[in-house]
Amino acid sequence: MNAAAAHAVHDSSEVASARRAVLDLVGRLGFSEERAGQAALIVTELGTNLAKHARNGEMVLRTIQANGGAAPEGIEILAIDRGPGMPDVPRAREDGYSTAGTLGHGLGSIERQSDFFQIYSQPSGTVAVAQLWSERRPLAARWLQRPRVRRGGACQGIVVP
Repeated sequence: MNAAAAHAVHDSSEVASARRAVLDLVGRLGFSEERAGQAALIVTELGTNLAKHARNGEMVLRTIQANGGAAPEGIEILAIDRGPGMPDVPRAREDGYSTAGTLGHGLGSIERQSDFFQIYSQPSGTVAVAQLWSERRPLAARWLQRPRVRRGGACQGIVVP
């Protein structure tokens, strides 16, 4: 099973759909209730950020496998937007920092719940990626199996009138 699905997030009401989708995905992969809860929290926080700060936000959920693995053992959550970007990503990742008057724990929470989390931001938008592996795979093995060179790409369609 190699699955991927995209979910538009333009307002807070659309976050629930992505959350249900990730719970379905991790359920099919056999994640424990605790790991499923972590996946749901990651999607909720990323989706809420898309709804609050972005334009044309989208979340892509997909299964991932370790190097040489045939069966999916984890998920990757990609949040893409065309918002104003984050002028200071390291500061935004700190607990207590908020530009929206919230508690400012969202990005820190995502980082704590994820096995891998990274953000790339510029004035034309932001891309955040989080990975969560099944607990069937010991933590040390998850990190040892990581590719030394990572590559990837994302493209969001642009409509020109």
